[in-house]
Amino acid sequence: MRTVTALLVLSLGFLLSASSRAQAPAPPFVIVQAVDPMWLPVPGAVVQLRERSRTGAAHKATTNADGYASFRFDPPDAQQSFDITVTIAGFKNGELKDVRFGVCHGDCSLSRYVQVRLAVAGPSFTIQ
Repeated sequence: MRTVTALLVLSLGFLLSASSRAQAPAPPFVIVQAVDPMWLPVPGAVVQLRERSRTGAAHKATTNADGYASFRFDPPDAQQSFDITVTIAGFKNGELKDVRFGVCHGDCSLSRYVQVRLAVAGPSFTIQ
């Protein structure tokens, strides 16, 4: 009886751990990192990923302490392209146009990484 109970408990534990792994969120499809002219991360930048081909939908995220912004959505088809814009005070807007990530063959769990290097904005002033 003890053997049956032990096997039942082990089996239940294995099933619960397998189901919790199966329910883990998928990794982000696109990860954008904002960096400054010295290649250091820029936290707090707003990153916009706009679909050019399908719906024109815009996805927005803010970079974390390491300068990364993550986007989760269905992998695009071969014809789909994106415009990526990064904005933050003190820097010129960083823009990448018509970015294509390619078609997902087989393992779609791999994230695509894009790095946007921002230029420092010059001083601004208003003359009245």
